[in-house]
Amino acid sequence: LASAARRARSAAPWIALAAGVAFAVAFAATRNLYDDEVASFRLATQGYAELWREANAHDVHPPGQYALGRLFLGLAGSPRRAMLGPIALLYGSLALFVAALLREGELRGGARALFAAVAVLHPQVAMWGTSLRWQPAWTALALVSLVLALGLGRRRAAHPHANDDDALVPTLPAQVGAGLALAGMLYLNYLTIPFAVALAVGVALRFGIAPARPRRVARLALPFAIAAFAFAPQLSPMWHVHMQATQAQVANRLMVLLKLVPGAVVGEPLLPFHPLAVLFAVATLPLLALLASALVRHARARGLASGPQPAWVAIAGVYAALFALALATGLGRKPRSFVVLGPLFAYLFAFAWQRVRRGALRGAVVALVAAWIATSLAHLWLRVGTSKTGFNDHYEEVVAFARSTARGRPAVFFTHDPALAFALHEHARASDDPWVACSVAPDWYHGVDCAAARGVPPRFERVFLVTGYVGSFLAQRAQLAAAIDAVGHSIDVERRGELGRDRDAAMKRRLPGALAKLTPDYRFTVFEGPPRPGFALERRAADYQALAPPPGAAPVRGDE
Repeated sequence: LASAARRARSAAPWIALAAGVAFAVAFAATRNLYDDEVASFRLATQGYAELWREANAHDVHPPGQYALGRLFLGLAGSPRRAMLGPIALLYGSLALFVAALLREGELRGGARALFAAVAVLHPQVAMWGTSLRWQPAWTALALVSLVLALGLGRRRAAHPHANDDDALVPTLPAQVGAGLALAGMLYLNYLTIPFAVALAVGVALRFGIAPARPRRVARLALPFAIAAFAFAPQLSPMWHVHMQATQAQVANRLMVLLKLVPGAVVGEPLLPFHPLAVLFAVATLPLLALLASALVRHARARGLASGPQPAWVAIAGVYAALFALALATGLGRKPRSFVVLGPLFAYLFAFAWQRVRRGALRGAVVALVAAWIATSLAHLWLRVGTSKTGFNDHYEEVVAFARSTARGRPAVFFTHDPALAFALHEHARASDDPWVACSVAPDWYHGVDCAAARGVPPRFERVFLVTGYVGSFLAQRAQLAAAIDAVGHSIDVERRGELGRDRDAAMKRRLPGALAKLTPDYRFTVFEGPPRPGFALERRAADYQALAPPPGAAPVRGDE
């Protein structure tokens, strides 16, 4: 029995990894594409040279994410199959990260399985791990750079005269690999800059960089030098183009704190006021206190200025530094930008958990973790109750309403939700329904531009007007209302439907902020009827496209 228990404990981390991959693949097959993903097709459907020039001339992001998206789309042939690329990158790196830290030997027994389960099944990882944007690939490279730059999982030199200070220092190939990973991250997103600072903190803690050891400093700085050299050609567009649009990417520190703590710790599949989210956050506090106490005792006993330090100290340094930088810079307003905090949190969480002496308390924490993960994954699968309302939308309800009304007749849709327009075109492509959808931007993937009459049928018999949450169009609310009214007055409405009930709407309206007060009970209100004589599709579509943001800024609806 003891042998079987040991085998089960050894297999548990890899069972968790397999479960994470299985959920990711299944989730990718059913989830909605969200607004940013749909917007990225503007560049990801172009040639590599063209998208590179366009991104560096007009976008707000570096071109790497679009080139990677172009690669995955070209290999897979469809957005859904293309998600397998990010999944492979992210979960492959998670396997490396988990294996390296388990090899450190700092976790024992059940803590090893707990670490692997939370790292791989963390709700934030599950939610954003299939994205066609930059997050999965960037997180994958971040985990690889952590393993290589911190020398995680390396055995100490067996030679009796080996210097302990040098036993864990990464080899030259590992340092080059870490540098290339950091360079790749820079071409995906400039959040690599604060991450590199946090990684430098981890390296300093791990190896005890001292001014008296200049050769040691130079050796450990090699990954950062390689990344800087490889990134040099991108400095000009970063400074002169991309950094000019950073204001939309930041928020005040209080707002960042309110978003980053629940988003990075609990994950966005649960709303911050969900009972399990509150309970898990509260339960994390005593574990955080245990971790802080262990760090203080370790610092008093050994100090933090001289190396080598155990892996958990370096991981704690990276986590604390990255969290602090996300807060100080205001970049933490989008927790999905810091998915890498999830696996780091998992290791620190498991390390603190194993220091709990009472078995009953450890069991209670495990039960809470199981409920937290299971509920979060259920929210993602069922598309309910997440903090990103675009993940909650049930576009199939709009499709079913339209099919029952249009009955195979040519139809045109007007919506300010580009993700809904994409979903309608996906349905039309897979069925015989002759539909076209017009939104605030062309559907680049399907080649539909209503304002330019591209991809539009010569005639249509039904018009669907879909309204809903105005979100980030709050500043353009009057302009959006005018565009909606113009379409509404151009059709003879025969049927109206309210679809996509938001069961959390009442609670959201009690939250502070102008956007929260506008949360409707239903995500979609659909008006349907035949067009009146003289209906000008291109003109009405141009009204919607006049609301489009500048290139590179997704036409989001404020459901961050």
